[in-house]
Amino acid sequence: MTENKVGFRIFQHVNRADHELVEAFRGISSCCISDQTSRMYCMSQELHPLTDLPLLGTAITVNTAEGDNLMIHKAIDMAQPGDVIVVNAHGCKTRSVVGEMMVRHAAARGVTGFIVDGMTRDPEGIRQAGIPVFSLGSIILGSHRNGPGEINVPISCGGTVVMPGDIVIGDTEGIVVLRPDDAADIVSAARKKHEQELDKRKKYKSGAVSASNRDWIDRTLTEKNVPVL
Repeated sequence: MTENKVGFRIFQHVNRADHELVEAFRGISSCCISDQTSRMYCMSQELHPLTDLPLLGTAITVNTAEGDNLMIHKAIDMAQPGDVIVVNAHGCKTRSVVGEMMVRHAAARGVTGFIVDGMTRDPEGIRQAGIPVFSLGSIILGSHRNGPGEINVPISCGGTVVMPGDIVIGDTEGIVVLRPDDAADIVSAARKKHEQELDKRKKYKSGAVSASNRDWIDRTLTEKNVPVL
């Protein structure tokens, strides 16, 4: 009988989205992408960006024991260029699970970012490492390296389910998670909205925005029978 290793396993296969589909989201704000998911696939704002670099890639997921980073180290060595390491550290704030040297090693391997539902350390070094990192904050205490944990399983990160191979997009506004099967339907609408907002920004700057585009406010209030006293 095979020994039970549930909770201490590594799955190697990741059903990654096509590179072209992932790249189609580059340059689109996370807000515009979020709006196309009915605003349902965003991570918690408790995950703070340590840099102002945009994040884009496919998820390698890690479910790790609190205060332990053995499986995060392994995931870095398994990752392919273009992957993002997404970690459920269970919101643990007593120990960091990712630090500068790990981020630098990952960046050298082509990893495009980290999302850690837990703590990091070496914030200044991470900012200089050249890839985006999101976490709950920084703490000096390092982690254990004993396990258990799992790689490439469904996880919760920032209050959102993340599957291995999902597309993750992040910037200073927040993080959006997309299933590859949904992404093709979302990208064109998100880019259109992004371009509309850029155009509107120019019009505001030049004073050319018409007041008529605010008609929806009074129309909505009328439909809801809101009294004006």
